[in-house]
Formats: sequence, structure tokens, C-alpha cells
Amino acid sequence: MTGKVFISGPIQGMETKQNYRKVIREICVQCGYDVIDPWEREKIIYKGSEPEWWEKVPAADFIKRDLEDIEKCDVLVAYIPKLSAGMCMELFYAQIYQ
Repeated sequence: MTGKVFISGPIQGMETKQNYRKVIREICVQCGYDVIDPWEREKIIYKGSEPEWWEKVPAADFIKRDLEDIEKCDVLVAYIPKLSAGMCMELFYAQIYQ
């Protein structure tokens, strides 16, 4: 393997439009990278089947885990069709962590 890649991109407001992650994953795997994609562990939470579900998501845990994963990676790939607070934070962190 060449290394690890973290896939960053907007989730909230695009819960049903995450197919871009599959394309990025396939390209990265073909290039010999292991992929860390936070959507794979978080998608179950984003079903939003109950009122005010977002307020019950423990944001600090998500942020900590994502930042720890970025530290394990050699590359961060960001898909930016729109601004996202989480994605911006991940980009900033990857820049300062390098």
C-alpha cells in the first residue's frame, strides 16, 4: 500500500448525495491507498428519522475521531460542491498537522 487517504466532504444537507465518496474511494484504492471515510461510520446517524435528531449528535466525539483519523493519513481528498463547516475544519487541521 502507498499510504492512507482521508475523504472529506459535506454531509449535513447532502445526506442522500454521498455517491462521490464511492468514486473517490475507487480511485484511491486503484492507486494503492487505504481509505478512511467518516461517512462509513456516521451514515447511520444521518438518517434523521426523529425530530431534532441533529441536536442529539455528540459533535465533540465526531470531531475528535475525524481529527485523529486525519493524523493517520498521508493525503486528504476534499470534495467541495458547497461549503461545510466540518470539511473546512478538516482541511484546516490537515494543513496545520502536516
